[in-house]
Amino acid sequence: MGTVREDIQKREIQLELKVWFWVAVVGLCFTLVNISSVQMEAVKEGALPPGFRPWITEISSLVAALATFPIIARATRTLVFTPDNWLRSIAFHVLGSFVFSAFHISAMVALRKMAWPILLDSNYVFFGDVLREIIYEYRKDLGTYFLVIGALYAVRAMAEQARELETARVDAKKTGRLALKCGARTIHIRGEDFIYGEAAGNYVDVFTNAGQHLVRTSLGALQKQLEAAGVSALRIHRTRLVNAEAIAETMPIGSGDIYLTLNNGTQLRASRRYRDGLVVTGSAILRQNG
Repeated sequence: MGTVREDIQKREIQLELKVWFWVAVVGLCFTLVNISSVQMEAVKEGALPPGFRPWITEISSLVAALATFPIIARATRTLVFTPDNWLRSIAFHVLGSFVFSAFHISAMVALRKMAWPILLDSNYVFFGDVLREIIYEYRKDLGTYFLVIGALYAVRAMAEQARELETARVDAKKTGRLALKCGARTIHIRGEDFIYGEAAGNYVDVFTNAGQHLVRTSLGALQKQLEAAGVSALRIHRTRLVNAEAIAETMPIGSGDIYLTLNNGTQLRASRRYRDGLVVTGSAILRQNG
């Protein structure tokens, strides 16, 4: 049990480090743009060069935000966002944004107070109109907070989906059965019962000997699972996948495409882009006309 928990924590840390890295890269890009904007505005208005001032203000804000990243990561680990608890999650994260902003402002001001005397030979004063300054900073921090938690939730969701797909592929290789997500249900079918699949947005319409199922997956992921189950799954179109064993007949048409007739009488059109691979791969089982 301890090992499983440690593995989960290790994966969480790896995911958070990836998000932190990309937040740092994007944040650095915005920081450099902001600094150059201040410098160009000064030149445009004929004012004195701003010197180190924009570098200190912008970099201190970025460093403080990156240093407080663990607060956001911990918040997303504490409460997983689901359709059932979305209202509670939003309330939780609004509160979390206040905590993040408080830490961010405190760290940012501390860094500026250290840098200001050294680089600008003066003391840094953050608060003029206290309420106005806090509202100004919180307004920016609120957007940053929700962008970062959105990235964390999205990366975790994609990682979880990848793990589920890999588990399904391994199981398919062992059992010859497919595990397909249909809404909240997971259906299990024999690989050999698969006839063909057709992409429908973020879903795939899967046609089997037992019926039709709308599955939340991609054609690529479905093809990998089918191949792991020992099924010769052929891509005949960018939106269509077919079981080679289900093809009864092929017939070329003038455009270079091919009409396929399946064992159950269904007719499908195969794109000429996939024609060569279809004919070569399925040559042992296909009967070409014309």
